[in-house]
Amino acid sequence: MLELNAKTTALVVIDLQEGILPFAGGPHTADEVVNRAGKLAAKFRASGQPVFLVRIGWSADYAEALKQPVDAPVTLFVPLIM
Repeated sequence: MLELNAKTTALVVIDLQEGILPFAGGPHTADEVVNRAGKLAAKFRASGQPVFLVRIGWSADYAEALKQPVDAPVTLFVPLIM
């Protein structure tokens, strides 16, 4: 079993948002991930360890958002045959 030093360990939970979780894939459902993260956060807090919740977002004017066209259509990849 993994042993953690309470004096040097923190829990960092990143981007557990409704718009992201359903598309993450993996062995657990979005609900399971959120429930497990909540239970783990409660245990960390009960033992006095810090918990950080990180949510990626944008300012009201989207100044820091990417300016490139990330939703461009997929181009067909045709491998070269030599």
